[in-house]
Amino acid sequence: MKKIPFNFALFYVSLLSVISTACENQSIEKMNFEEDGLKVVYKGKQSGASIDYIISYEGIILHSENVFLVSEEEKTLPLLKKQEAFDKVDTIAYTCAYTGVLDFHYILKSKDGILADSAKVLAIPNLFSKNDSNSKFAQLLTNGYGTIKHGDYFQYFPRAKSFLVRNKIRKDDDFIERMAYIMYIILNNGHENLYELSEVRKVKEMPNEPIVVHTNMDYDYFYLLAVDKENNLKTFAESEIVNGFKQGKRNQAVGDKYLTLVPILHNPYASGEISLFLLGINENWDYDYYPVGGIVIDNVAPILLWENPALQLFSVNAYPVHGALEKFKDYYVKFPVSLYQSQIKNVTWGNFEGNNYWGYPIVFTVNIAEIGDLSSVILQGNRYRIDLSEAFRKNAFVFEHRLPRLNVGDNYITIQFEDRMGNVSSGEINIRTESIRNEEM
Repeated sequence: MKKIPFNFALFYVSLLSVISTACENQSIEKMNFEEDGLKVVYKGKQSGASIDYIISYEGIILHSENVFLVSEEEKTLPLLKKQEAFDKVDTIAYTCAYTGVLDFHYILKSKDGILADSAKVLAIPNLFSKNDSNSKFAQLLTNGYGTIKHGDYFQYFPRAKSFLVRNKIRKDDDFIERMAYIMYIILNNGHENLYELSEVRKVKEMPNEPIVVHTNMDYDYFYLLAVDKENNLKTFAESEIVNGFKQGKRNQAVGDKYLTLVPILHNPYASGEISLFLLGINENWDYDYYPVGGIVIDNVAPILLWENPALQLFSVNAYPVHGALEKFKDYYVKFPVSLYQSQIKNVTWGNFEGNNYWGYPIVFTVNIAEIGDLSSVILQGNRYRIDLSEAFRKNAFVFEHRLPRLNVGDNYITIQFEDRMGNVSSGEINIRTESIRNEEM
């Protein structure tokens, strides 16, 4: 397909227009777009007021709710969510294809009129500039650290064309491609530099093996750095500058080159989704980094919620929420969906009979909060493999185990849970018994 020469940069512009209602003496004193929402400060009635909060595009209502604002107190209102725009993205993309500008209006309205109308303008970025031969690139030539690529906006081409056919609107491929690109921007929340990883390996610890990197980056020292947060990357770069680049590999080549580097895990205790970057630092303290891959480190054993009842009151995740986008500089890295960390609610058992000659066959039920990558239960040296399909369906795993002996009273028994990476957690259960006198009739 012919490439469309978009000549815009990615940016947001907040245009704030505040209209006061004199009869009620109400106003919006502050209205700022921030990463986590829209921050507003209302001034008016002492006890506060109910205000309509509306998000729209060209008169199309995408979000509407009534909020209560207390006078002179700052409140955070939600930004437009992906699912709210999804159903109407075809119409939005068609309208926007003529102008190249997305202006979503955030409106605060009382019964007497509009208090504020702030437009968040998302301009269409130049995705194709990334193919410029003069731009920096870096690529891993060693398998096992995922395949990384830009998000593909062409996946929305059939949807854009279907909308036009359905509405009997005839347009050429350039227009359809523009619509598809706009859909991509909207549904990815305006993240131009969205890098998606596929075929990411899951390991217990970071492999200590050389990796070949192909790049045209020119810096005095190179590093292959594994981090989970951008702040850690910056902290590492600054530390290397202070310490004289002691962990770096000195660069002797200019232009296109092949580097052999051993990955450095910034935090040796890190777990979950770890992004891999080629980091270059100059002796004049300039540095830059480029995403090249990723890996999932699973070094956390299954969580036993009954060992700490307080954890059951909260949503426990040993790893970050999967599918969330981690921001690095002006781009985002997205991992493929992976399994959550295993979480066990408790272990229960029913009534049982037996004696100390032939033992006590007991049916145990492992009640599961998150199945994750749980693989087996180990009890008194016996390993019971988890049936994942059954465990997903029932949120439980049932097995029978024969205990050779039980005392009258408390019987404390250690039970272990192992995941696919070999991480093991141990908990304790107490099977209580009592003596029942057998009275003959």
